[in-house]
Parts: sequence; C-alpha cells; structure tokens
Amino acid sequence: MAPTNETNSPNDSSQFQGSELLIPPTATENMETTIQKISMERRTDTDLIAYFQESGKCTITWQQPKKGEENRPPVNAIAVVVDVPDNKGAIRVYKKASDTESKHIGTVGTEYAGHMVIIPWAEHTWWFRLSGSLMVGYVVAEA
Repeated sequence: MAPTNETNSPNDSSQFQGSELLIPPTATENMETTIQKISMERRTDTDLIAYFQESGKCTITWQQPKKGEENRPPVNAIAVVVDVPDNKGAIRVYKKASDTESKHIGTVGTEYAGHMVIIPWAEHTWWFRLSGSLMVGYVVAEA
C-alpha cells in the first residue's frame, strides 16, 4: 500500500464517515517519500478491525515498543496504529536508504494528543523510533 494524497476509507460504514483526517506532510518531512497519516478519534479494537475489513481478516496486537531503538512491525503488517492519549511521546518513521543510512519520512507526535493515527505500512524498509510513552498497534492480515 503506497502512500497517497487521498484517504479512502476501506469501510463505508457511517460510523467512520467524517471521522478521518488525512494529515499532509509537514515542511520538515521529506516530500519525495512520506508516510500517510490518518487521524481519528480513539477507537476500540473491534472498530479498528472493522475499519480494515476490506483488507481481509485482520488482527491487532498492542505493544509499547522499546524507546530509542529501531522498531519494526511484523512482516505481514498492513498498518501501524499509534495511540496518542495525551502528549507523552512521539514516533519518527524512517526508510532505510542503505546499510548505513536511513531517511526520516514522517512523525506522529504530541500534536495528535487524544487521537489515534493509522499509518498504512507500505514497505519493509520502513522502521520507527519511539520517544516517550506510547502504545502501538500492529494490524496484521491473516492468511
């Protein structure tokens, strides 16, 4: 799933209409390769799974990733959900450019306090670094 400039909800259910907001890249984010961010009110796991129903059967597993380290979701992850209940953390997403270099492609931080942000996970070369205290949900498509 490549980043786009449009947000198309995979679920036509009225419970999600008007609740999503595609966040454009900021001036500090690389405009050539940026993550797509879909901000929404905080939801239950059941609602999040329903959101991804067109991707097939999915599960969501929540973790608090290690701070300051390279974190990667499972290989079959289709999205990462960042729960930002208050202003106590951020994740910075990077794309591995080579064995020794990574490029910053987006951030989810305190400006999203009180919301969840879905990042469609497009490439296996992506990874993220956590600062503060946030829970991250890995949405995984089941075979």
